[in-house]
Amino acid sequence: MQFRPDLVQAILDRDKTQTRRPFELGDNSSNGTAPGKTYWVKRNRRLKWMVGSIYAVQPGRGKPAVARIKVLRIRREDVRDISLQDAIAEGFEYRDEFWRVWTGFYDPDACSSLQGIYAKLPVFKLRLFLQSRPNHLYHAWALDFELVEGSVLLPLSVYGEGVGGRGT
Repeated sequence: MQFRPDLVQAILDRDKTQTRRPFELGDNSSNGTAPGKTYWVKRNRRLKWMVGSIYAVQPGRGKPAVARIKVLRIRREDVRDISLQDAIAEGFEYRDEFWRVWTGFYDPDACSSLQGIYAKLPVFKLRLFLQSRPNHLYHAWALDFELVEGSVLLPLSVYGEGVGGRGT
C-alpha cells in the first residue's frame, strides 16, 4: 500500500494504525456470517484487501517496501463522520486535518470552489461544507492494521524528499 512519507514514518513509529481508501463503484465485500464485519474487499473481481493479510508499505508508487502491515479489521464508512480517535489513528492530530488531506486527494474541486479560504475554515463550517459535497467522494473503506514485528526493511531516509503516494 502506498502512503505519504510522513505517514509512512508514523506507521514505523506505530502512531498510525488506520488508513482509509476510497470506495469505488463495483467494490464487493464479504461479511461471512457476522453482520457488520467485513472480511475482504474485491475490486474488479480481484481481491484488494483481506483481514489477516500482510501488505507492503511503500512511500510512493514504484518505491521499494520499507515495512509490512497486517490488516486487522475492514469496515465501510463516510469519512466525514470520522471520530477524533480515528483521525489520530490515521496519523493526524485533528479531524479537520484529515478532512483537508482527504479532500485534496479525492475532491480537489471542493478546495478550489472556496478560492483560498478553504484552509482557514473553522471545523464546524468545514464539516457543513463537506456535507454538501457529493456523497460518493467520501465513502471509504477503513482498514485497521498493525506493523508486522521485524518487518522494517529500509529506513525511510533512503528516499529523500519529494516521494509519496496518495494514500492516507
